Amino acid sequence: MSDTWYVDGSGWSGISCAYCIYQSKKYKLIKVLYDIHNAFECEMFALLEALEVCKYNSKIYTDSKQAIKEIRKNECQKEILKEVHKKIRDLVEKKNCQIFWKKRDENLSGKLLEDRLCKLKLYKMLSTNGKRLKWKRRKRY
Repeated sequence: MSDTWYVDGSGWSGISCAYCIYQSKKYKLIKVLYDIHNAFECEMFALLEALEVCKYNSKIYTDSKQAIKEIRKNECQKEILKEVHKKIRDLVEKKNCQIFWKKRDENLSGKLLEDRLCKLKLYKMLSTNGKRLKWKRRKRY
């Protein structure tokens, strides 16, 4: 019997990104990456993480058509993702997994990630009395 996994990545402001992998109430991971700056890169890391923890013959759903296209055609547009892309291809073959596209509003991990990020933004707003957070620069001496 195969497992079903859902992955999603989200990037914001060129500062950092987060991704979520989810498997029907048995496994959930939300991770923030500070050295990755856009949603597509984060989506690829989410796929890699899901492939590393899933069983053989698993089905993985993502809402990134670009990620599926690059994996199926064995081409990688971004230099930073070449190693990740190779690991994904190797794990797909080794574990005989399939990656499918699912609409954003049907992707369970996307809903979890969106919920978590909304709560985080709300928490930050409440903790600053509704004022927008600003980064403070440290003075150099």
